[in-house]
Amino acid sequence: MAQLKEKPLILTIDDEPTIRSAIQLILSRRHCTVLSAQNAEEAKALVQSQTFDIILLDVKLGKDSGLDFLKYLREELKITTPVLMMSGLADTERIKEASKFNIKGFLLKPFNAKGLEEKVFAAMEVAVSAA
Repeated sequence: MAQLKEKPLILTIDDEPTIRSAIQLILSRRHCTVLSAQNAEEAKALVQSQTFDIILLDVKLGKDSGLDFLKYLREELKITTPVLMMSGLADTERIKEASKFNIKGFLLKPFNAKGLEEKVFAAMEVAVSAA
């Protein structure tokens, strides 16, 4: 299995400040740099200016749709960065829809630190080894 970058760059897109803070706290302890966006507009600016190792994307971003943003990433920007979708609801229809756009997994909120770390690092290792 390929080695991960020494300090992976992660983007978290979630409209809930507590979720963004929790992800940043948990993953920064694992030597990751975590940037965050609270909506699609902030996220667009970040993905156009930097290359991320993984993106954690909430299904619902306030008035924006995480699925629409995922579609924008894949179809408009042609970004192939691994994406983990997040949601407070186990909505199988949304999971199926997101799966059409090559997501690396689904994280149900609330999550614990260990579960978050396992999903994120597994998705990045898959991406690195596939490159």
